[in-house]
Amino acid sequence: VIDGAPLARQRREAGRREGAAPLPDAHLARGPGCLTRALGITLESAGCDVFSPDSPVRLLIPERPSGVVRTVLAGPRVGVPRAQEDPLRFFFEGDPTVSAPLKRAARPVDSDLMRRALRESPSSAA
Repeated sequence: VIDGAPLARQRREAGRREGAAPLPDAHLARGPGCLTRALGITLESAGCDVFSPDSPVRLLIPERPSGVVRTVLAGPRVGVPRAQEDPLRFFFEGDPTVSAPLKRAARPVDSDLMRRALRESPSSAA
């Protein structure tokens, strides 16, 4: 979480058992379920095109600062048997918020594959 960490923390910690240890910052949006809770995304947004300017949920790919190279990796869904062969989890190499099972199964991808996977995934059907 880059911006809005207090709100993300409030959303993630809602409903947790009383006395549970606070979540480390790196765990606020670790994995798709945690990410959607942290951002307040619900099933009402299922199937939206995250690249469309009219979408209620947008994925913005920032311009890369000159000289900065970050490798995008993809891996399978973790703990979800459906669509295991599809690269549906994307992250930057070396990102501390990525779970260990996903890191072990990761492979490099290009942005065209990422866009295609997001648009064609079984979970993006409206």
